[in-house]
Amino acid sequence: MTHTAMEGALFFNGFYPGHIAVPENTAFEVLVGETKAVLYIARHLRPVVVTDFGNELVESRTAGSLHLRLRRPILEEPNDSISADAKGLDGNPETLFAATKDYDYCLYRRQSFTDITVGAEVARLDHPGPVNPAIWEAACTSVIALYRLQSLDVSVPRLAALRRNYPIIRQQRVRYSASMQADDGKERLLRLLPSLQRSGFSPVIFSYREFSVDIPRVTTLDSEQLERIGHHAAVGTAIPEEQEALVNAFEALAENESPRFALVDAFSVAERVAFRLLNSLRSVDPRLDRRLARREAHGNLGMKIVINSFLPGLLKAQTARWPNLIGGLDQARKWRDAALHQNEIVTPDQAARALNGVQSLLFAVDERLGGGLYTPVA
Repeated sequence: MTHTAMEGALFFNGFYPGHIAVPENTAFEVLVGETKAVLYIARHLRPVVVTDFGNELVESRTAGSLHLRLRRPILEEPNDSISADAKGLDGNPETLFAATKDYDYCLYRRQSFTDITVGAEVARLDHPGPVNPAIWEAACTSVIALYRLQSLDVSVPRLAALRRNYPIIRQQRVRYSASMQADDGKERLLRLLPSLQRSGFSPVIFSYREFSVDIPRVTTLDSEQLERIGHHAAVGTAIPEEQEALVNAFEALAENESPRFALVDAFSVAERVAFRLLNSLRSVDPRLDRRLARREAHGNLGMKIVINSFLPGLLKAQTARWPNLIGGLDQARKWRDAALHQNEIVTPDQAARALNGVQSLLFAVDERLGGGLYTPVA
């Protein structure tokens, strides 16, 4: 940083979920766009997290203001409870928890967080320009990505992947004194960071993700779905491996926001299911077996051929129910190939369409082979 006159600095703080195994009081200079910032690992935190199944937030409103209170107090010392700890390799307790013996029990446990402050200088405190709360998120994203790369510690989540414990970002403004103007900018920030008053921070950002995660995505199943669950649970139906894998792909898209991985994994499911169909039918259909053998002899039995030359005939009855089955699968193939071979970006919409197309294939193949996993219960 230069000695350009700076009026002061803005600091943004948040508690990042996970134990970032960097010594406390460590600072990194981080370039965010054209702004040089400093990211400061202040301390490691192990707060107590309480899950109380017998409690709830009771709301009331006074003059338009919302007020919340607990239905019952949370005990400082859990009574009639079970407690335990798990020790790390160094012998220090890493996990402590206590659970009361009530039916609607209360669980006390510790959780790991890292206290992170990001600071950057500004020429004018009233017009900070690009120095805003987003700089905390950008600096953390950069440093956490490098930390995960160097340590392979994937227990520390990516900021973009967080659904719970998304940090509340707080801000503090510091106006420089005349004596500080002669100092180097980085040195000014490093000198200020450890001495910032915690009471000087005020909340500026609350993430909707922290609260929307508890909103049910499915409110209730229809009667046919409930009948299927009851029937297959009662007879001990094993869910096919391919269906489990596809559900995981849906989770990767919805929860992890990884459309590329979701699409690639889903299409691998389509490949397995399509070839399972071919192998099941060729043993009872000599003509199909000869067609497949000719393709195999020339080494050109890929998914493009399978989708466009074999599936339309083998799933003729099913394509009446799922008219977009063949076209949807071929489009998913093209997106998959472009992602793998041309490094094309996969959009969430493309991934969702591909996953739904593969699910239709599973429906169709199950019906064609008489599996009965998805059909109505008789």
